Amino acid sequence: SQAAFAEDIEIKDCLVAGPVTRGGRNLLHRDPVEVLIVNGKWAAPTENNEIAGTSTRWRKTPSNKDGWIESPAFSGGYAYAAVNVNEPTIMVLEAAGHNLVYVNGLPRTGDPYSYGTVKLPVALKSGTNELLFE
Repeated sequence: SQAAFAEDIEIKDCLVAGPVTRGGRNLLHRDPVEVLIVNGKWAAPTENNEIAGTSTRWRKTPSNKDGWIESPAFSGGYAYAAVNVNEPTIMVLEAAGHNLVYVNGLPRTGDPYSYGTVKLPVALKSGTNELLFE
């Protein structure tokens, strides 16, 4: 089956949690969200839900007047958004400032230096699609 073309999807708010990791280079990488993903225990967060093993909670964060979602939690934290589409489709993800993004559980490269040059084709399935930005 051929994917349908979809209209632009603008994420107006998301759930943000962090920081959960330390910046910089470390001998041991400690990330409680990544642990959940690797162990198959990741589940979509809900507002005020606590990340297992931490006291960090997911907070709803709206976009600003320019359409950007900004938060101090992004430094060492995560942002989660769910988007719905009616039919399977291929879209181009345009985001900046993230190390990576999981699209329906699959890791994809990010744009950590916010150059705005990383535009990724992503396959979205019919129904709810999860985006988890690190």
